[in-house]
Amino acid sequence: MTRPGTSHHASEVARFALTMTGSDIELEVLLFDLERCPGEFSLLNSDEIERARGFARESDRIHFVARRSLLRSLLSERSGLAPDMIELDAPDRRKPSLPAGNELRFNASRSDRWFAVVLCESTIEPGIDIEVLRELPDADSISRRILSVEEVRTLGDDFIHDSGSLLRIWTRKEAVLKSLGTGLTIDPSDVTVPIEPRLLDGSMASVRHGDSVNHVTLVEPDPLPDGIRISVGVADRLIDPIRP
Repeated sequence: MTRPGTSHHASEVARFALTMTGSDIELEVLLFDLERCPGEFSLLNSDEIERARGFARESDRIHFVARRSLLRSLLSERSGLAPDMIELDAPDRRKPSLPAGNELRFNASRSDRWFAVVLCESTIEPGIDIEVLRELPDADSISRRILSVEEVRTLGDDFIHDSGSLLRIWTRKEAVLKSLGTGLTIDPSDVTVPIEPRLLDGSMASVRHGDSVNHVTLVEPDPLPDGIRISVGVADRLIDPIRP
């Protein structure tokens, strides 16, 4: 279930409370417009400042500073930690987290000017992905790389030219893999997600991982501004990615 909330930050466009079916766990999803967030260099660490200065395009630099300072400020506000105690770049590309002992879980994603954050206080692991809807000139090759055998069987060959549907499925797969903490170290074709335009309560994705299959709950905020999609995956634990 999705319940819109009240915006508090100047750059905040919307916030949603998502309740998982059959559970008292509540997720909070916040959507920001980076064009409306000035960003604060004072909240960045030395590595982030160096990265910001290395962007060739000014818009990329502005968006990077905006989302890093916004996220660190938000997490500090919610966790009680000082901003400089919050590390947003986990080693080995693992899922970022707060220091041990803090119950706040988070994940973030951006696409163009849009930035989405999911928060919860629980032992579950949320993952979020946001995508700006657009035409994909290479939809055919993307489909063949990311669709699982089960999805291909259900969708048929005509689907591979449908950019909107492909982005819907991709957003769900990314959210699932981010919730597990593996990212793309697991092949997206090993992930099978619901393909319907709207998720049903209790919708699940399955992820082949070695000799086992993991299941991840999917939820989506609604309604969203036109032209974007957001998916949230909720895993009960992180898993170790299979290394080559």
